[in-house]
Amino acid sequence: MTKKTPVEDTLAALRALEGLPLAAEDEKRIRDAIASRNRELVATAARTARELSLEAFCGDLARAFAYFLENPARDKGCIAKCALVDALDALQCDDDDLYAAGLRHVQMEPVWGGKEDTAAALRVKCAFALVRRNVPGVLFPLAELVNDPMPEARRGAIRAVAHVGGQEAELMLRVLAWRLPDPEDLSECLNGLMECQPERSLPFVARFLDHEHPAVAESAALAMGASRQAEAFEVLRRRWEQTVSPGLRDMLLLPLALIRNAAALDFLLAVVREGHAAAAESALEAMGIYRDDPVARKAIGAAVRERDEHRVREAYDRVFEPY
Repeated sequence: MTKKTPVEDTLAALRALEGLPLAAEDEKRIRDAIASRNRELVATAARTARELSLEAFCGDLARAFAYFLENPARDKGCIAKCALVDALDALQCDDDDLYAAGLRHVQMEPVWGGKEDTAAALRVKCAFALVRRNVPGVLFPLAELVNDPMPEARRGAIRAVAHVGGQEAELMLRVLAWRLPDPEDLSECLNGLMECQPERSLPFVARFLDHEHPAVAESAALAMGASRQAEAFEVLRRRWEQTVSPGLRDMLLLPLALIRNAAALDFLLAVVREGHAAAAESALEAMGIYRDDPVARKAIGAAVRERDEHRVREAYDRVFEPY
């Protein structure tokens, strides 16, 4: 049997502490692990402190974060720093300067013969930590992060802006929606708008149903559906009725189902009863989100039986019967 190293022994001991009352020697073990220079040991200790709600460890965690921020070579992949920020944030440790420093941190590391920034996730975690603390002027650093070269950081920044809420965040998201060239970035903006200001943003987001990139049009429709607004249903229904493209019609069915009101369900049931077989199949696929709703499921089954078509019955069985 291979003998464990001291680090492996400590890792095992830390993991065993989860959910248990702490003795004095256990607290010392956690503090010593946080103060170590081993990234995996520090990350595990930080997770332990977070899970055990050890608010008294905020100072230890902050000092460890400062060390690894100054010595990035000791923390490849930002493993320790990400775990430390998660713990500091969860424990409500208020250190705005620490989070701001993490938000600006760039860590280039060798990858496949080149170099890659491994701190994108860290920047996003720090951005959300600042947002959750309602730091005055937080939109200023977020405005820089939305222009980050790393897609993960940009999209995380957009989500953080939406989390800020209010008219200033809404305005920023609208401006970004017009100017960001990447379809996935744009989709995040549309989702954010429908989350932070759904009623006022609906007409704006609806414009993107005509976007030249199909993924953006679909994201706009899904964001509208997820808002569960009655007016969103009317916009999506009209668009479904006006389009002649089977592909676009199919794409709109899931957003319609996401509305989850009586009008949306009735509309989809009518497609099952009266639409072309392919449209009925697609409507059943979209209504798969109602699997756990006994009332809706009963109505869907009744519509399938009323239509009494083998292809549609097979689609129903495929979507609902395994559950």
